[in-house]
Amino acid sequence: MTCHDRRASRAWRFAASRPLRRSAAAVQRTQSALRRLRSEIERVEREIGQLFDRHPPLHRQRELLTSIPGIGETTAARILGEMPNIAEFRNVKAVAAYAGLSPRHHESGSIHFPSRIAKTGNASLRTALYFPAISAMRYNPLLRRFADRLRERGKPSMTIIAAVMRKLLTLAYGVLKSGRSFNPAYANA
Repeated sequence: MTCHDRRASRAWRFAASRPLRRSAAAVQRTQSALRRLRSEIERVEREIGQLFDRHPPLHRQRELLTSIPGIGETTAARILGEMPNIAEFRNVKAVAAYAGLSPRHHESGSIHFPSRIAKTGNASLRTALYFPAISAMRYNPLLRRFADRLRERGKPSMTIIAAVMRKLLTLAYGVLKSGRSFNPAYANA
């Protein structure tokens, strides 16, 4: 341990041992800012809901997307907002490529590196699908079995999450393209 490390460690222990002083004014400003942010979030959510109510085709698409376990109203709104008309894509591979969820293989001569997702697509869409994928792995029996199969094959957890994100997008493409709600019996076939 260098002299600098010891000094930094001593300073950290000293700072950690002292109670955090909060001024009443700072607490009040922070609470006021939180109230403003909460009211702004509520206003934006109301506007999004009104937008769906004014446009019946969008409302129907949101209902189709929310029929998939793991996709809620917020995620459905993000998917519909981030994607051009999803039903106009040629196939599922094009949708996955647009979202940056297609696999990218890296090879150099006889050396094969682990595959990753391409990440060349829409980062906001990938972000919007991350937590729904984690939720779907828990509550959607179809995706839970899919994730378990990948886990049994020894895949890393982030690879599994990326695969579930892609599968969620595949299911979203399917329900929007067909115009029918999610049917787990059909998805298993």
